Amino acid sequence: MRQRLRCRSARSYFDVASDVIYRDGTISGTWSETTHNVIGQIIGTARRGRIRARIYGGAFTARLTVVTVGNLQRVTITPRGFHVRRVAVTLRRS
Repeated sequence: MRQRLRCRSARSYFDVASDVIYRDGTISGTWSETTHNVIGQIIGTARRGRIRARIYGGAFTARLTVVTVGNLQRVTITPRGFHVRRVAVTLRRS
């Protein structure tokens, strides 16, 4: 899977791209954030419409959860030790 996520708020901006491979319930891959010039790894599991992963890179670590139910997909990124506390995006397919 190849993904690109851009977000801008009054206080912050980020631009993240990732390449992830799925094999037998396990996901792994790489990511990069161009605004802060950080790259890293993604490692986790994917089962029954749910992805749970850890994101690592430099001093940055975060939890990633993606839940898909019907036509909804919720993406939550919870960083540690970063000025952004949580990013939550809900996508709906029409």
